[in-house]
Amino acid sequence: MRAGSADESEKSTGLAHYFEHMMFKGNDKIGSLNWEKEKPLLDRIADLYEQHRAEKDPEKRKELYAEIDRLSAEASQYSNNEYWTLNNMMGGSGTNAWTSFDETVYMTDIPSNQLERFLTLEAERFSSIALRRFHTELETVYEEFNLGQDSDSRSAYFALLKLLYGSHPYGRPVIGYPEHLKAPSMKDIQAFFREYYNPCNMALILCGDLDFEQTVDLVEKTFGKLRNQEGAVCTKNTSRRPQASEGMPVLTQMETAAEIFGPEPEFLYIGFRLDPTPRNKVLMRVLSAVLLNGKCGILDEDLLRPQKVQDAGSFPQVQRDSIYHVF
Repeated sequence: MRAGSADESEKSTGLAHYFEHMMFKGNDKIGSLNWEKEKPLLDRIADLYEQHRAEKDPEKRKELYAEIDRLSAEASQYSNNEYWTLNNMMGGSGTNAWTSFDETVYMTDIPSNQLERFLTLEAERFSSIALRRFHTELETVYEEFNLGQDSDSRSAYFALLKLLYGSHPYGRPVIGYPEHLKAPSMKDIQAFFREYYNPCNMALILCGDLDFEQTVDLVEKTFGKLRNQEGAVCTKNTSRRPQASEGMPVLTQMETAAEIFGPEPEFLYIGFRLDPTPRNKVLMRVLSAVLLNGKCGILDEDLLRPQKVQDAGSFPQVQRDSIYHVF
């Protein structure tokens, strides 16, 4: 899906990653035992989250969250984990997902004789959402955030991105800021789904023991029914994120640096930012391979084999609005 954290509103960071988690909860047809009773409760919970987000009084926020917790428990009796049950029945394995700045990717392995059932399930899953068990999944996401705070290397990496990209969305962590994770908006997440989770932003990749003609017909029969929703933002042509030149600092001084302190052994990140031209994209990948390839790269020969350093890395990151190369 061509939609990631850089497409989020700056007032609701982390929602692309959080929505990735919610995509496994099903919708009105998958996982719902009684949608007529569940939906009003989910709508009420969404309204309470908006109140909770706007409320400044700590005691009132606790009261609102207690009511969210109560209603969530009531709503949970009207749903189950049907998506995972169906996935397991088909022999699905390795089912997972990840979110980056520019995309969200969902993956799974299935037996080839289950292709039609799999496509039918996935097409239905991507047609609509139900943000059920929202607050319990939020705890999982926040724990991911906490684990990241315990890593010096991750903290240093995010500091590097901030230096390279400033106030541009690439300068903030994909998982989002803690103040937004503590006060999420279900309505913003629903809006993100309507705007970005559309066929114009979707690529379906299938590989394995498949008959090409039959597979194309099955994809058209299932995913071919999906239509862009009202207000769809097709990121190939336009985006609501800032332009590449907006928010990015002018890098003119070699002294642009930051220090991160922690218990891990010391290390260094050096990053270079480039324009995302087709030429730069090719040259950057070639350059990275020449520098480090595990055999005869420049860093292999000059640093790793003589054991001048404990470790060395070189990797390019090609993105929609920019390229950066990290040592």
